[in-house]
Amino acid sequence: MFATRYALNQQVLVSGFNRNVTIQNNEFVWIGENAMASWGYTSGMGYDVPAGTGVDGTDGNFPLGTNVINNFIHEIGHFQKQVSCWFQAQTAKTTLQGNICFNTPRAGINFEDGFGGGNLLDSNLVFNCVRETKTRALWKNNNMLF
Repeated sequence: MFATRYALNQQVLVSGFNRNVTIQNNEFVWIGENAMASWGYTSGMGYDVPAGTGVDGTDGNFPLGTNVINNFIHEIGHFQKQVSCWFQAQTAKTTLQGNICFNTPRAGINFEDGFGGGNLLDSNLVFNCVRETKTRALWKNNNMLF
């Protein structure tokens, strides 16, 4: 079991091409930003789209099959308020299972986009969130595909 306490920034970032990463049995407490995040990169549709963004994920440069299991996350977001226990963007087929998340300024779980789909949320306990922002739910999703 890994325990992080009193950290100023994000603790675990799964970025770009990653497959079947598992983040399991950890405690994240007194974290300044996100406890865990996953962020991929896609291709644009023209010259006006910034690199790493867009709708084309065929190059595979994104996290796929990430497992976030039995983590204990609380007291996060002391420096950045737009944070979550788990954040993902341009990521597909994530499993969040058996995690406990509480005392956050924003939604405990944040799916920024519906990229790829295939996500599973199972048996997570999320409470006492959205204490300092206007996000209106314990978990936030934009264009969610499950």
